[in-house]
Parts: sequence; C-alpha cells; structure tokens
Amino acid sequence: MPKTAVNAGSGSAALFTLSMPASRNRLLGVRAAAGLTELLALALVPSVLLTVFSPIVGERYGIGDALVHGGCLFAASTVFFSLSFLLSTAFSDMWRPWLLACAVAVALSLGELVVPELSRYSIFRVMSGEVYFRGGGLPWLGLLASAAVSVAMLYGAAVSIARRDY
Repeated sequence: MPKTAVNAGSGSAALFTLSMPASRNRLLGVRAAAGLTELLALALVPSVLLTVFSPIVGERYGIGDALVHGGCLFAASTVFFSLSFLLSTAFSDMWRPWLLACAVAVALSLGELVVPELSRYSIFRVMSGEVYFRGGGLPWLGLLASAAVSVAMLYGAAVSIARRDY
C-alpha cells in the first residue's frame, strides 16, 4: 500500500520536521526540555499540595520537606525519563520505549528483593528521599549519580538522532 498523507506514519512527519529551519539537536533539546519540565511539575506540584492541604486534616508538612521530596523524586525520575527518551530514538512507536523503561524499573525493584544488601544503593531510596527524612541529610551521591546517568542517556539520544539518515 503506498504511503499517503493519511497513512504515512512517522516517516513523513519526521521529514516535515527536518525540513524546518532548526537543527536536530535543537529539536531534540526542546523535546527533552518540555518533557523534563512536565516531569518537574509532576514531582513538585503534589508535594507542595500536601503542604497546602495538610492543615485541613489537622497535620503539618513543611514546605521545605515538600520541596526536598519533590526534588529527589524529580532527580531520580529523570533516569527513567532519559532511558525512555534514548529508547525513543531507536523505536518508531510510543509504547516500546515506555514499556522497556517500566520493565527496567520493575527489574530494579525486584533486584532489591533478591539481593537486599543492594537496597541501600537503590534509585528508589533516592527517589523517596528516605535518607533525608530519617535525618541523614540529602542523598547527594544518589542525586549526582542520577543526574550523570540522565545526562549520559540524553547525550546518547542526541548522538543517535544526529547520526540517523532519514
């Protein structure tokens, strides 16, 4: 069946986008920035809402704690976002990158159950800010490792897109 405007799939959309006067890296950067901004909102807004609504049930939750939790959640979640972003440069559909990133998350959590000694290095511990809330301060090493892994995968996505021949 020949490709028409209706059933062209992502091929013609990619060619149309590449015909615009913007570099591939700029397109990829804007896409990553938009996704990370949405992720930041998803991490911070619910945490801050806990602070706002906790007096309604007679409790207190400080704004500082809410921001720390949201920040830790954002920093660790960027690893899974960046993995999905990298995989999206290899697959043309939307679902495989997302499902593979979810599979990695499940495998990491199951790995903690199999080898409990590794749970102290878990990304999920960084994500929840457990060390901070137990009085140990911010998990700086985990936050830096998450940022480094995320940047590496975003760079890999940029390299992958730059080398792709459309």
